[in-house]
Amino acid sequence: MFGIKSTLITAGIGITAVAGVAFLWKAEELKAAKLETQLEMIRTELVQSESNNLSLKTQLTKQNKDIARLQTLAEVNQEKINELENDRDDAREETAKAIDQINQLRAKELELARQKPFARGNLAHKRLSDSMQRIAGAQD
Repeated sequence: MFGIKSTLITAGIGITAVAGVAFLWKAEELKAAKLETQLEMIRTELVQSESNNLSLKTQLTKQNKDIARLQTLAEVNQEKINELENDRDDAREETAKAIDQINQLRAKELELARQKPFARGNLAHKRLSDSMQRIAGAQD
């Protein structure tokens, strides 16, 4: 009897060991499958990240070109602004000179009016008479 018992015990221990190893094997297979799934997800994310990275680099290059073009335009605009400011300053200077000349002529006219008070009226009358004669077709 002792032989059968020991065989049964040995068989029980063997079956338990095989069942334990099988359970552990299955658990490891499930872990490995889960890790494989996670690895695939990470690979997919990596591919997506690389694609995004490439897209961002392309956009950055384009934006750098745009910035360079805008800086060039800003420099050209500043040059034009400087030219226009110089033209404006020149025009203001000419306007100031013209105003001075007008003021000098007004002062001179006032002085002439004091010296010859009726000369302006006489000249105006002569111009009006000449105009009326031309309109009428009269000859001098």
